[in-house]
Amino acid sequence: MRNTVIKMYKTTEGFLISTTYKVKLTVYHVFNRIADNLKRYR
Repeated sequence: MRNTVIKMYKTTEGFLISTTYKVKLTVYHVFNRIADNLKRYR
């Protein structure tokens, strides 16, 4: 039982880490695109 809980915790942790990483990447891309557009219009 304890091993299952630890395994579940580890997969959840990995999932959270990868999700935050993807979100950061997306935000980064969107931010870059907005910055490029601002430079273009200025």
